Amino acid sequence: MPPPPAGQTQVQAQQWRSALLYGFEAGYNFKFSLVTIRPQLGLGNFHLSAWYGAPGGGVISNYFYAEPGVVGLVSLGMFFVGADVGVLLLSGPDSPETGLTVHGQVGVTF
Repeated sequence: MPPPPAGQTQVQAQQWRSALLYGFEAGYNFKFSLVTIRPQLGLGNFHLSAWYGAPGGGVISNYFYAEPGVVGLVSLGMFFVGADVGVLLLSGPDSPETGLTVHGQVGVTF
């Protein structure tokens, strides 16, 4: 980017966004030998914060969310690995679009 003309300063636009989901999940395990499949449903609040670099450019929004999904786990002795996939559905005024969520899991069984 070339330097600004004499007497002018260059302004860099900055922005950030953060999201926090909190709520409850419930599901039921179906065990097949070493593999466990768990259909589940999550319900709660989706808190979205955004700042766009200008005075008064901040936005905080809260949406109710429902997230149906499925988890697949493989048992390896006392350890397990797995993945889950879900569809994030938001409701509220001017709610963002639907999203797809994917997570990996590693754990220990006690």
